Amino acid sequence: MFRQLGERGCQARVHLDISRVFDRQALHREALGHAQEALGLYRAAGHRVGQAIALNGVGWDLCHLGHHQQAVSCCLQAVALCDDLGYSPGEAAALDSLGYAHYHLGHYRESASCYERALGSFRQLGDRYNEAGALAHLGDAHHAAGNPEAAHDAWQQAAAILDDLHHPDGDQVRARLTSFGKSRRAATATTPAP
Repeated sequence: MFRQLGERGCQARVHLDISRVFDRQALHREALGHAQEALGLYRAAGHRVGQAIALNGVGWDLCHLGHHQQAVSCCLQAVALCDDLGYSPGEAAALDSLGYAHYHLGHYRESASCYERALGSFRQLGDRYNEAGALAHLGDAHHAAGNPEAAHDAWQQAAAILDDLHHPDGDQVRARLTSFGKSRRAATATTPAP
């Protein structure tokens, strides 16, 4: 119907919604196709906020398909566009996706930096769920970069927020904390006394 009405922006929004449904089902190739379709329609409509959101969606799906460098490029474009528009929610989401792409490229410091910036934005927006997600991923980046104390601190903060929200994702973060604690105890037990 939106095609018949020539409503490109509305068509794009529907494609993004379909993309998100496929993402939740881990059908990232299908999600990518709809995100790319949305991007093209938003560009044709001159809808810059929509372009930024779609660029982030394309980047997210590329990352899940193993195309991490391409994902970085799309997410950087989304961050820049959101920054130019002053669109904080989109910028925070794109920074989170950019952190995810850098993490999978083994760029742990860049990943942590992106997550820290996203975290600051989510806090300013009062978006506690995504704040917890950024903290959990920040912990992962710190852990991979060899900063165990920073990882532990980030995971603890994430678990506290998720527990406060009564969200089941808290179980995954607590599992990281438990595994971290066990590995620390094992390392301490095998370290010879001076």
